Amino acid sequence: MPTLNFPAIIPTRSTWGLRANTDTFTSPFTGTVQTIARPGARWVATLEFTGQSKAKAAILDAFLASLDGQAGRFFLTPHHRPGSTGLGVVNGAGQTGKTLAVSGYAAATLIFRAGDFIEAGGELKMVTADATTNGSGQATLQITPAWRASPTSGGAVIGTNPATTMMLASNDYAVTRLPGDLYETIIFDCMEAF
Repeated sequence: MPTLNFPAIIPTRSTWGLRANTDTFTSPFTGTVQTIARPGARWVATLEFTGQSKAKAAILDAFLASLDGQAGRFFLTPHHRPGSTGLGVVNGAGQTGKTLAVSGYAAATLIFRAGDFIEAGGELKMVTADATTNGSGQATLQITPAWRASPTSGGAVIGTNPATTMMLASNDYAVTRLPGDLYETIIFDCMEAF
């Protein structure tokens, strides 16, 4: 099944978050807690559509049905932070952890603010600290979550409408209709798929 584009309908409310992949051990002897962070943190979202026209509600209904539950995949942009920085490039190979060296931007310019999203190497990241370029248009971004795979040097860094591949959080979905074919609020949960 191909990865679908999410319909061009803006949710009236969205909740985005990060589900960390951690393991915690509490010593039965001392009560000391040890926690380890593992790769594999993923974005999760709840999207709510209220007061949509019959036509838009029908598009959402058909889109959700076409996903075949958790089998389907779709590209989703964090609607609440679509960004406006444009394109840059990954500056260097072998990048890991929670940083990203970038280039191709205007010199001495604030290119991202903490909380902005970017897409690079097929992964969606949140910038966790303001980033300003040096005199050569380069910067090192502080990001989260950590890289699952190192992005390709020279690959695009997308700052406008960055997206990630999502799937429904459940195999079930339902849309409530009122008499006269009016739609109630449509709400569904999704999570990053990789």
